[in-house]
Amino acid sequence: MNTLFVSIMGVNEASELWELSNTIIRELCKSGKIIATPIDDTWAIMREQPAEALKSIEDASKKESLYHIAFSSPDEPIINFIKDGMGMLSLEQPIEAIFVHHPGPLSTRTANSLRRVGISTVKRLVESTLNQLWPIRNLGNRALRHTFDALKQATDNPSQF
Repeated sequence: MNTLFVSIMGVNEASELWELSNTIIRELCKSGKIIATPIDDTWAIMREQPAEALKSIEDASKKESLYHIAFSSPDEPIINFIKDGMGMLSLEQPIEAIFVHHPGPLSTRTANSLRRVGISTVKRLVESTLNQLWPIRNLGNRALRHTFDALKQATDNPSQF
């Protein structure tokens, strides 16, 4: 067998190997964070990646995990997924406070959507379930992912918040 073909994989195989969604794998390819070459409507991805690429894969996995965990148990309060990091995080602070550093500021649209249903503090946010957040008008998939990313970052590094 040709060793070239053994050393490359497609998006689906990379998704299974690195436990990331196909969308995240494609984003890593497009951004150049992993070694990959576009072929028609897919990507040829090198199986052996340098340390920097492996770090990007690990970071993507950490970001994606809270959202996907919550999505797999939509009736569980978010706080059940992040208990370990909640000790130092102030629950009474406004939700905008967790968006200060990463992944960027909370959009006005998202903030207004959350406030409209009575979620104005971190405490109210983490007491909510994905099934309660999902139907909120103007709070789509991207805004939810952004919110979960910020919450994960805040619980991982509570001293920044």
